[in-house]
Amino acid sequence: MREVVKFPFGFFLIIYLVTINGYVIHGTNMKTTQGDEWYFTELARLSTGGDAYTIKVENDYCYISCGYSGFRIFDISNLSAPYQVAHIPQTTNGYAHQFILHENIAFIGNGYGGIWIINCTNPEEPNIITEYEHDYSWDVQLKEDMMYAGNGHIQPQESVTVTNVSDITKPIHMKTILTDDDITDLQRIDHRLYAASSTDGLLIFDITSSTDPIYLGKYVDAQHPDIYLVSFDVVEEYAFVVYYQYGMQILNISDATNITLVTELVNENTDYYSIHVRNDIAYISDINNGILLINVSSSTDPEEIVQYTYENCGTNDIFEQGEILFIADRNIGLLIFNTTKGLKTSTTTVIKTNDSSEITTTTTTTTPLSEILIFLLFGLWWLYIKRKR
Repeated sequence: MREVVKFPFGFFLIIYLVTINGYVIHGTNMKTTQGDEWYFTELARLSTGGDAYTIKVENDYCYISCGYSGFRIFDISNLSAPYQVAHIPQTTNGYAHQFILHENIAFIGNGYGGIWIINCTNPEEPNIITEYEHDYSWDVQLKEDMMYAGNGHIQPQESVTVTNVSDITKPIHMKTILTDDDITDLQRIDHRLYAASSTDGLLIFDITSSTDPIYLGKYVDAQHPDIYLVSFDVVEEYAFVVYYQYGMQILNISDATNITLVTELVNENTDYYSIHVRNDIAYISDINNGILLINVSSSTDPEEIVQYTYENCGTNDIFEQGEILFIADRNIGLLIFNTTKGLKTSTTTVIKTNDSSEITTTTTTTTPLSEILIFLLFGLWWLYIKRKR
């Protein structure tokens, strides 16, 4: 008598899992491909009463500069039910642009209001330390006791300024470096200061001597001298820069005196406003088109992952924290999204008919990765039980 081989349920389950991952193709003239499908689930939204400009998250609090509406802090311990815990109204001439948080102190480029310095040690009771009269300020960076500000908007205020803040209540101006256009974005990494100078490109300074920055070089796209650089992020030897209504470029900045273009993604139908690169993904805010994610693991071959547009979007800035995206939206205020990925499998079948013509059909299915993991664990558990028996 021939022995009948019995296959446990878990065996078929694993075969199923392998199949949906695109490794088993059954049938003639079939082709299966796979890729990630991204899902955005809105968890919450709150009005900020004005232009939500820059957003940062620390612990259970979300901080937002809000243009004419000042500076606001939200409790986000419950992501589905955030609530405002503090609001510092704007001064007469101020407009809260970009800011940094350093040791519980917020340093804010506050437009005509100069630079706002706010104590956030207790996020629910922040207080103004000083309102430093300055040029029209866009952004701020620190190195020890030195504060660097990016300024512009009205000539001759286009500059990078150096200010001593060893006594935070009495900042002392040290130096002004005039530039050819507005400085709208700054980033300090070790002994280098990077500055976005609008139509004058990306500037690099050596700040080994904190009080005396030395200009090293810049990058301007010679083929497109009028494109407007709005934001950038530096990761190791690369700068990821975005231009308003032009696109994104990746620059090699390992030699500051000879910055070179690695590659670019051009899309003139965009309104890019900020960029942050985390774990090989560039998170780009697009004012009119929402959230754009680009895979930049290959500096020479970046690939768009997903573009997500939501109703009435005015995406100014994005703060990424794992699967959670915090959005500063100029139209809406604070938005919180949960992002998840699923596995998208497409199977194309070609059927040849009697008259030698072909009929092609494509079927696409999407399985959330969480569901795949549950099935896999269940299958392994079933095999374990069968083995124990």
